[in-house]
Amino acid sequence: MAAKGYTTLAKVNQYTGKSLIQADVADLILAAEKYIDKITGRNFVADSAASAKLFDGCGSDLILIDDCIEITKVEKGSNSWGDSFAEVEAFVQETNNTGYLKLPTNYEADGYPIKKLALRSSTWLAGHANQRITAKWGYSELVPADVSFAATVMVSGMYMYGVGGAMGGVKSEKIGEYSVSYADKDGWADFKKAQDILNSYVKFLI
Repeated sequence: MAAKGYTTLAKVNQYTGKSLIQADVADLILAAEKYIDKITGRNFVADSAASAKLFDGCGSDLILIDDCIEITKVEKGSNSWGDSFAEVEAFVQETNNTGYLKLPTNYEADGYPIKKLALRSSTWLAGHANQRITAKWGYSELVPADVSFAATVMVSGMYMYGVGGAMGGVKSEKIGEYSVSYADKDGWADFKKAQDILNSYVKFLI
């Protein structure tokens, strides 16, 4: 599995003040990315190509979808089981006032992904896997800077634990299947900051 790029060897070297090689941190970067995605429920680097996903209709004009940065097609199911679909055009005030709107409002200007779709004059028929959305799935085109910082701190801590940081560090803690350790209080403070950053991104299904 290729790394998504939440952090890099250069960032880890700069943070630790060491001259590591890729083999030293490659698995740790993958582990940090997996941990971050799992606890936040997000993918922070969007797909480069659009793909289709199915979602359950809810019987209202709003539907919650996975994070995405671009939508290429929206299809409403014609029944509760997704046996057939009809394409819905995007809402345009002047020409198409019955289409779909991307939410949150001003998502792009505010630096958020598209999270919901609203229908102007109809509803998403309640059902199972009966709405089909084609999009570039993910939180952003490039990993947010604060998430990259969190990944760098975690990879650095996992590396330090592996080379004896558990004995010399001020504290150690488990993250996923790995442990982190830091050599001083500043490193531990950065780890707590990284946790706070990731907690702020946790996806709530509402």
